[in-house]
Amino acid sequence: DAIDWDAILAQAQRDDLVIALQRTLPRIATEFAAPVPPAALTRLAALRPTRAERRIVARLTLAHRPVGQRFWDDLTTFSDWPRRIGFATANLFPSQAYMRSRYGIAHPALTPLYYPYRWWLGLRSLTEPSAPPVSDAEEAR
Repeated sequence: DAIDWDAILAQAQRDDLVIALQRTLPRIATEFAAPVPPAALTRLAALRPTRAERRIVARLTLAHRPVGQRFWDDLTTFSDWPRRIGFATANLFPSQAYMRSRYGIAHPALTPLYYPYRWWLGLRSLTEPSAPPVSDAEEAR
């Protein structure tokens, strides 16, 4: 079966995945000698991501994303509430072994005190300055 490159490019545009495809498909074609037609790569290079996609990619690829922002961004990617709740629970209440390893807790009895500390660090990170937002001129590139 032949690959319908037009359908792939159209789907990438519909789903705001133009940048992801532009960053990966040429690499796959080059590094793995994948049989991607040159015409498909040319059409892909000509696609322009939406403003929303550019903003999302800029936000997710900041050199320094605060912990709280990463948590929120990751949480919002889940499509349903059971997954969101599971993700939040796992991140807000990781195992005691993880907590002892991550925070160097000297005595196991102190572990419960480090959960509020973990939450405080996450919330505090939201007040830290991050990279400036992407300007319209940068987005146009």
